[in-house]
Amino acid sequence: MLIFYGAALATAALGALADLRSHRIPNRLTIWSGTAGIACGFILDGPGGLARSLGGLAFSCLYAAFWLLGALKAGDIKLYMAVGAWAGWKFSLYTMIGSFLTGGAAALLTVIRRRDGQNAARRLRIYMENLVLARKFYQAQPEKKQGHFCFGACILAGALAAFWKLSDF
Repeated sequence: MLIFYGAALATAALGALADLRSHRIPNRLTIWSGTAGIACGFILDGPGGLARSLGGLAFSCLYAAFWLLGALKAGDIKLYMAVGAWAGWKFSLYTMIGSFLTGGAAALLTVIRRRDGQNAARRLRIYMENLVLARKFYQAQPEKKQGHFCFGACILAGALAAFWKLSDF
């Protein structure tokens, strides 16, 4: 399992690096890495490895709900899927939990650091009121180009947390 966890970490690291550089996580990374994870799972562990890889991929597809809400970009979801294809559903779950905690803390620090933090908090409150009370759904959009948040780095932090939790070190 350690080999698969290491490959998942390497995939997350490459995705984070690409996201930090270009604000995109390329399909050639996520698709090829996910395919390699499924193939290696089958080759090295047989049908059980194939089931683990496909289970991780399928479980990570559930994160597409965050894409529909506008919380994540498609590249982030595909990176989750590639990580899940390498390491399975449990690693994917821990990666998601760790990345959301890391991302939440980073977003909070960003809002505090920015001058218009109160305006951002007000917009978030209005968005949540529309979503919950009025049941009006719309996809959240950043107001400025500088509002991009490199969530790939948070996915890497989540993968590191998952590795720490699940490995036998």
